Amino acid sequence: MAVRKIDVAKSIYDLRTPANKFKNLEGFESMYSIRINDTYRLEFEIVWDEKEKGIVEIIGIEELSKHYE
Repeated sequence: MAVRKIDVAKSIYDLRTPANKFKNLEGFESMYSIRINDTYRLEFEIVWDEKEKGIVEIIGIEELSKHYE
């Protein structure tokens, strides 16, 4: 489901919804994450080409720590 959201997004702003909990990964300019569910988040990188279309590379799926609860 999260990968599909990235695939159909026309711009990075389509991903910036409260439900996605979209955020920039600290210390990385072009790496982001969105929530898959309450346990996991999908981390990805967006590389912009000269036409400003993003090429997405999936970096990984991270399990969220319980200390946020």
